Amino acid sequence: PYGSGRLGGSTLEMPESNQLTDTNPYRPDNAFDAVIQPSWPCAQMTLLVGIQSTQGIVVASDSRVTGGPPGAAHRFDAYRKLHILANHVCVLTIGAGEQTSAILADMRGEMAALENADAVGLRLMDGARARMGLWFQSVDVGNRPFLGFMVAGARANGFSVRSFFSGNGFAVTEHPTFVALGSSQ
Repeated sequence: PYGSGRLGGSTLEMPESNQLTDTNPYRPDNAFDAVIQPSWPCAQMTLLVGIQSTQGIVVASDSRVTGGPPGAAHRFDAYRKLHILANHVCVLTIGAGEQTSAILADMRGEMAALENADAVGLRLMDGARARMGLWFQSVDVGNRPFLGFMVAGARANGFSVRSFFSGNGFAVTEHPTFVALGSSQ
């Protein structure tokens, strides 16, 4: 239901969830590089891309998640950052994976019945703002985890690619043609 891709002549099915396993479907040897200990400072980063035209939209994201203490970070290469939530609407996540996953899990059912990208985006924006306020009510807004969403899909009069982030109060930005969003944590 989430699509498939091609790599090296073989079809890869997207994993159904972000459940971490001991195999990596994106590498022929099914292995993870479990521990990274680089000799130079390196940033953890997410990249989301959205392209909109009169014919449709194209979206993409990386699938790497990195976490853990400095010097002993763990890297997982099969994390889902692109989610299909309604007919012709997908959501891409950026930033704090634990919180973005929890928000989507809480809201998946109510968004599945919505008819277009505008409705999904508004519901997700309100839900993310409310949940972050509830979960981190005793934490200053500037010290809360950073997270964001890109919502892309069909709307009544064409297509839409929008984004919103916790760092700016979840204010919506419309991307009329192309956007590349990056976040280093």
